[in-house]
Amino acid sequence: MHSKFFLALFALLFLCLVTSCGGGGSSAEEEEPPSYKPYFANFHCHSSSQGEVADSGHVAITQLKTDYEAAGYDLFVWTPHSDTATENETSLSEFAQLAGTMPIAGYGAVAHLGVELTVKDGPNYSTLFGYSNNNHMSIFGFSKPVPHKLTYRAGVELAHANGGVCIINHPGPGPAEWELDYWTRPDLLMLADGIEVFNGQLAELNIFESNDYRWAVAQGAMLASTANTDAHESDSPLDCATLVFAESAAMPDVLEAVRQRRTVALYKFFDNSPTEVAYLGEQVVGEETVTLTISFDQPVQTIRLYRDSTLHKEFSNVSQVGEEVYGDEQAAWSWYFSDGSSRGQTSAIWTRSAPAQLPDFAFEMTDDGLYVVNIGHSSASTRIASSTSPPCRRNQTEHGIGRTRCR
Repeated sequence: MHSKFFLALFALLFLCLVTSCGGGGSSAEEEEPPSYKPYFANFHCHSSSQGEVADSGHVAITQLKTDYEAAGYDLFVWTPHSDTATENETSLSEFAQLAGTMPIAGYGAVAHLGVELTVKDGPNYSTLFGYSNNNHMSIFGFSKPVPHKLTYRAGVELAHANGGVCIINHPGPGPAEWELDYWTRPDLLMLADGIEVFNGQLAELNIFESNDYRWAVAQGAMLASTANTDAHESDSPLDCATLVFAESAAMPDVLEAVRQRRTVALYKFFDNSPTEVAYLGEQVVGEETVTLTISFDQPVQTIRLYRDSTLHKEFSNVSQVGEEVYGDEQAAWSWYFSDGSSRGQTSAIWTRSAPAQLPDFAFEMTDDGLYVVNIGHSSASTRIASSTSPPCRRNQTEHGIGRTRCR
């Protein structure tokens, strides 16, 4: 009995020391917060074949770099289709060799190599009007290429294991988009890092998928909002971009920004993109009220604040808005804005109730024995054990290191 008591006592004492001392050093509150700057990125486009790596585009990667530079992008990711780029051992090897020559830097936009993975068909795969479902994900930042036609879960997990991030391209469902009830399944919904809200090819057809994004985050999926050109031709419009708030435009910082959801999806909104979004991509836990703000350099025609999938409030012709919301209710808040044909969708801000806290314990020695007292709730003081200190003796180990043994 005594040994169990002292084991519990020492464990509780250690916990108290750790939580009160924080392991030493400066607290997080004392550290300077990182400084983030906005960068224009594209995570989905196609090129002509490069060496032995084939793709469905018709523009050389060097020309793509020039085009994206001229359009104002800081970086872009070339994502050749996996059915040609990583379909077998030979193509995987050739892809890995090409990856060794990337990125292509220099002045202007930096060209990185990714892959557009075609995920294994699901049970609802179909063809309509000659267009089959395209279960595609942009994957980039990986150390090893991802093979063609993996299952959804296997593709995401392999990419993450190799340092990459995964974005659901043209989420659909529909022809040339994802099949019905695939990535939205409860067992898959939480796996990816982001969703492509605006796709350049579909935007030309007035297809926008911000509703899909807001639905997903309302279900609890922690996803970044992105927009990408999906350009294939020399005259493809470069009017979709992901605004990334990162420490730099270097790929490690961009990857971290995507993982932390510090992103805004933009369609034709380059000249007046958001300069600041409070709590962008964060979980705000245990706050009674939270003030959400979004700022632009110039007035925007319409700004909407959504709570999950429901419109909470709309603002007109303003350059900065703020709204105080309840922080102790579980919700996903996001901004949507439009100005003529231009559109934007931020990543969400999640408000969460404070989790139940453990009682605040302290030790108290009295004439009757040792007590553990709940000082957080004085009415709940509890005596867990009492004992006269047992006799202890000092033992010597074979290395001469002493230890105390009580019995």
